[in-house]
Amino acid sequence: MVGKKNVKKATKYAKQIKPIVQTIRAGYETYGLKNAVGNVDDAAETINSGATFALDVANKAMQFVPAMQVMGRSFADSARIFTCFNAIATTAGIGANIVLAYQGLKVLKLIDAHLKNIATNLDAQTALIAHKDFPQYVYDMISERVAQTSLDPDYDHWFFLWHPDNDWYPGFFHIVKRQPLPPEFCGYTNQIDTAFAFMLAARERIRKSDSHSEKNGRTTRPTKLHLLIPAYQPILVVEALRIPEEIGDFVIEGRIHSNREFVWLNLPKDQRHYVQDIGHFETPNQGWFDWAMSKIGLADVPMQLGEPRTLGTRQLLKISNEEDSHAPNDKENNEEQEAVRRATPRHHRHQRRRKKHHRGDSRSD
Repeated sequence: MVGKKNVKKATKYAKQIKPIVQTIRAGYETYGLKNAVGNVDDAAETINSGATFALDVANKAMQFVPAMQVMGRSFADSARIFTCFNAIATTAGIGANIVLAYQGLKVLKLIDAHLKNIATNLDAQTALIAHKDFPQYVYDMISERVAQTSLDPDYDHWFFLWHPDNDWYPGFFHIVKRQPLPPEFCGYTNQIDTAFAFMLAARERIRKSDSHSEKNGRTTRPTKLHLLIPAYQPILVVEALRIPEEIGDFVIEGRIHSNREFVWLNLPKDQRHYVQDIGHFETPNQGWFDWAMSKIGLADVPMQLGEPRTLGTRQLLKISNEEDSHAPNDKENNEEQEAVRRATPRHHRHQRRRKKHHRGDSRSD
């Protein structure tokens, strides 16, 4: 009897010390699949202490480790999701991506130069909120959207959040430590490709769970994924992007300030049903873009425009081997693209169907 009591006490204590926020990183060097999942609590110490995690990647200054801040006890607090995220992010090689998210009043000038009909006479006082108040604004935005969808009779809702900065993380952590958010809020990151890799992993887990429930005669409800993008100053992502079809029912949500969107993305016209209160930015051509960026002082890092890239996959940057000895050649690029295709949920489903027809095949995915 004494042993059982001790087990119960230990279990209760373990639940109490579960991290409020867990930093889930995709594999890097010795961070293999086992470590990426097994060392979750160790990784969580970084965000829970309010410290800033930084990693210097040798000879690749622009590379980063895909990291998602996952809320403890949220719907996405799942080792299976972490494992799938690790596989998608590392196979796709998104740590080499350079996604430029321009912020501030100069963004309004760039948008105005393109659309010709947006007032750009804002000053620092007209920003949405002060930077110091941003963590509370993020918390309020999440709380509002979760509450607004909590009584939906037809859908479940999972929320994620992206913002290009991370200096608001400590303030936000202290708020959720005092006032925990509902489990519908899953996590946040300052890396947009990481957000999509994690949401793809969550979607795959949802599909498997629903399939298992249906096989056992239990009813399920469809799940809608939301990516919230809060802002205290204008944000513009110039790169042409596409949303992966595998993400399923999904929406990106921004906010309106002074009758104008505060977040602008460059998405194709046939995917604009995925966004709500998000501005649509299309650059006419490379020459116009180079001219406009140089005129308003946003040309520190040159960007090559091209065909839309699917979020959660690696960029094929237009740089020469002389400029970067680590730049992959065409053969490597083709191999990477094939690897990314194999990592998608659609391919996993195809592989499972093949296994059913070839039960004698001992190969694994």
